[in-house]
Order: sequence, then structure tokens, then C-alpha cells
Amino acid sequence: MRRGRGGKVETQGFDTARARQREEARRNWVGSGEAQTETVWFELREKLGATEFLGYDTQVAEGKIASLEEVFQQGWKIREPEMVKKLVPDLSSEVVYVGIVQKQTDAGELTGLGAVVAGGTASREDLVGQFGNPVVVLARLLEAAPDIRSTWRRWTGARLPEALQPDLDARLDDDGVLHFRLDKQRAAVGELVLLREGDAIDAQVKLRAYPAKPEEIRKVARGLVPEAV
Repeated sequence: MRRGRGGKVETQGFDTARARQREEARRNWVGSGEAQTETVWFELREKLGATEFLGYDTQVAEGKIASLEEVFQQGWKIREPEMVKKLVPDLSSEVVYVGIVQKQTDAGELTGLGAVVAGGTASREDLVGQFGNPVVVLARLLEAAPDIRSTWRRWTGARLPEALQPDLDARLDDDGVLHFRLDKQRAAVGELVLLREGDAIDAQVKLRAYPAKPEEIRKVARGLVPEAV
């Protein structure tokens, strides 16, 4: 339009100004979205150092929950493996059994997977079965008082002591060890049930008494195991 009216356009000055504007825009642009986030994150990491992910549960991350025993006492659910790693950093585990679990609900039958996992400091022994099949024996020893209390609480909640009462004396050996077996398949779905034969978890409880005589040990056992109602 300017040229049609006999005017003159200064193209060189216009191109120079536009180039200067583009260069300034490139210089001022620091990124957006993920690029901008990464820039901020690296700056914070250089300033504060690397951090450890403790799970999304802020109570564990902030140190308000200091032990697994407290979790069990309150009846809370553990939803993230990071929580266990923080509370029990030296914990090891071994998968014992994985199987299909079916459950009847109001919405119909639900099918899922159940697993038995041996946690803690467990020993492993690889054996060969009668027919040449591989057999893995896992054993865990509980010696710390919090672990013993937590386990005994679970057993009493499942009424195991009452189930042991009818043949309690027969389950005690001369060394003061109480023997019983748990159904491994039922344990996979969180149920603790005594089992006499079949696929079982062997449990042994060492009882102490003073003086260390069989009758004194039986008194200790009777004090732990209430009579079934």
C-alpha cells in the first residue's frame, strides 16, 4: 500500500529489528513443561544433595511412625514397599507360595492371586524330594521382643492358642518346645489355621521356665494357652 502511493519502505531496518527481536526471545526463553521442571530440579539437587524416597505416607517419611509394631498395633495397612524398607532396612524376604484365590462377594466371585512370603532373616536350604523334585526349606528365627509380641498378637487374634489347648501336653517336647503346623494354603489368604497333615508351615515355640523342669514348662504353656470356650 505504501509503495502504491509512491511511498518508500525501509526493508533493511525492518529486517534488522525483527532479527534483534527473535534473538532476544531465544535468549530469554528458559523452557517450559518438563524442560523447565528438570532445570529447577537439578538446581535444587546441586544445592541440597540427593534425597531418599520414603513412600507417599508422610507419617513414615516424617518419622511419626518409627516401627512396624506400631503399624500393627494401630491396625493400619501398609500400601507401599518403601514404607517397609524405611522401617526395616535390613529386611530380607523369600516367596514361599503363589496361588489362585477365589472369594465370594455381593458382586459375585472374585479371583486373584495369594502369596506366602517369608520375611526377616531367613535361612534357605535346597533339598531333593522323594521323587527327585526340588524342595526349598525356609526357616526364620524370631528373637527380638517386638517381633515375638507382634507374632503372638496375630496368633491370638486368630485364636490359635485356644485351638492348641486340647492336646497341648502332646505338642510339648522334653526341651520345652511347643510344636504345631499351619495350613500354608490358608495362610496365603491371611488365615491362620492349624493343620495336621498336608502342605504346612511348621512352627516351633521355645518356652523357658525356672527351674527348667518339664512340669514347670507345662505350667508356662498352660498360662499362655487359655481353655477353649
